[in-house]
Amino acid sequence: IKKINQDDFNSLNKLNILSKYWHEIQSKSNLGFEEDMGFLKTHHALVKYDNKLFTNEDNCRGFIYILRDPRDIVISWSHHAKISIDQSINFLTNELSATQWNESNKSLLKKDINPLSIVSSWEKNALSWVENKWNVPNLILRYEDLVYNKTNSIKSISNFFIKNFNFNFSNLDQKIENIVETTNFKILKENEKKIGFNE
Repeated sequence: IKKINQDDFNSLNKLNILSKYWHEIQSKSNLGFEEDMGFLKTHHALVKYDNKLFTNEDNCRGFIYILRDPRDIVISWSHHAKISIDQSINFLTNELSATQWNESNKSLLKKDINPLSIVSSWEKNALSWVENKWNVPNLILRYEDLVYNKTNSIKSISNFFIKNFNFNFSNLDQKIENIVETTNFKILKENEKKIGFNE
């Protein structure tokens, strides 16, 4: 963006400017992917801003959407954002809700430029992905299943990649066992105490 338009680069905190570049930012060539596929984690709703859709089928070969009970999100977001439960409820029900990029994504920008991701309301975010009509593979998972039924959830994810992208996993059962063991909440909590949590 800086090469294309310096003024736009200095105005990326404005959604009407940032949204002009959403597709370009996500392109394989711009991200420097040598492989055929990369992974992008986002909380962004699949919505339009200034008539520009957040992403498109050229940049999205498929997606996994994790759907979580909004009552749990209210509590989790309240703790994470250090806000009251009422403020958290307002955030989850507001179609205009947005979050700032985290620090690691802002390293190239001036300190006063804080680009936003449009989260929207819980309902609009969920429907924007779950009811998506693109012709790309997708998998909808419940967060609660990832927590309480890890083995089957991980099998669903691996099958998604085997079926849709011809992935080949050797020793899959052993790998799933290792994933279940190493993503135990107690272990993750201990790791966070030792090395912190960087989104």
